[in-house]
Amino acid sequence: MIRDNLKGEGRLISRSDQSKEYQVSYNFDITTDITEKPGFPRVAAKSNSKGTVRALDGRYIPEGEYDLHCENEILRVKNIGSWHILESI
Repeated sequence: MIRDNLKGEGRLISRSDQSKEYQVSYNFDITTDITEKPGFPRVAAKSNSKGTVRALDGRYIPEGEYDLHCENEILRVKNIGSWHILESI
């Protein structure tokens, strides 16, 4: 099992309404389970993430899917009462 942490500041854009944009701070804990089978290379079988995303100006961020523009990548994230990374895009 590999544990990692991703945190920083970025720009959050709603996927359903691109006019909704927020400057945010984020912090995600990521856990990746590694599967090993004899004779085969290691494979990342499952990755889970849970974290927080907060608007820097204190505005409420409603539930939904968003693109989080981080320093070096764009992450698709979802707020369902808790924040999760869906994928890197």
